[in-house]
Amino acid sequence: MAQSTKSLQADSLDNSEKPVVIITGSSGLIGSRIIQRLAPRYRIVGLDKAGNKAPPPEAESISFDITDENSISSAMDQIRSLYGTRIASVIHLAAYYDFSGEPSPLYEEVTVKGTEKLISALHDFQVEQFIFSSTNLIYKPTEPGKKINEDASVEPNWDYPESKVDTEELIRKQRGKMPVVLLRLAGVYDEWAHSIPIAHQIQRIYESNSQAIFSLAM
Repeated sequence: MAQSTKSLQADSLDNSEKPVVIITGSSGLIGSRIIQRLAPRYRIVGLDKAGNKAPPPEAESISFDITDENSISSAMDQIRSLYGTRIASVIHLAAYYDFSGEPSPLYEEVTVKGTEKLISALHDFQVEQFIFSSTNLIYKPTEPGKKINEDASVEPNWDYPESKVDTEELIRKQRGKMPVVLLRLAGVYDEWAHSIPIAHQIQRIYESNSQAIFSLAM
């Protein structure tokens, strides 16, 4: 069941003129930074899995399970009762990723079907924009020195980017009249390089691992 971790009612009254933005995966590296940037202009509602760290205090926090229709419905009921049905933007970051690169049914359960459940629940709202965090790993690798752009061939070759391609297609088919932005991110890190893939690559280079040379050539 969805559960608010602080008083939603008090803050909704203090910021009643601000548009509402919903962020899934709100406690993560990307989600927390987006909250801090948007908070001065928007009321932020962060949705994340129970047990994850809390998002920045600028956001209201509601625990939900994206794989559970009842949990999503409960979270949306809270949002509807406190903020109404008009949503300026839904920034959908919640997804499954395994840094080992191993196959997992959770790519389908969390990323694809979870997004399908969320989209379905949002049809009862006036959503002005839905942003889906995809990845540039969906593109076919190019020759060294040739840049990838939006016109590059889409050819994912492992489970993570495949799940993003499947989810993009699902969103196109089921969004209805909801405007959608497909944000195909490359590497994401902060000034402290908080990124496991980057840390691994630095380690390989430092240790003169041949895999580092192969990775840089991709």
